[in-house]
Amino acid sequence: FAEVTPAGLTVLAEEAVPLSELDAAALDQRIKDASEDVQDASTDEAKSKAQAHLDQLQELRAAV
Repeated sequence: FAEVTPAGLTVLAEEAVPLSELDAAALDQRIKDASEDVQDASTDEAKSKAQAHLDQLQELRAAV
């Protein structure tokens, strides 16, 4: 999310990583782990959070 005002720009993010520091193999492992977390989730809330995390990782992987 970004808020743009005449005085400046505010970007809200939970995590920021320079693209140059991303390791594709490590990211693939994180995606695999997150996918397992989605499958293992025991409540709708846990599944929703796990799916959101997986979606973020997949978007990041697409950028690498």
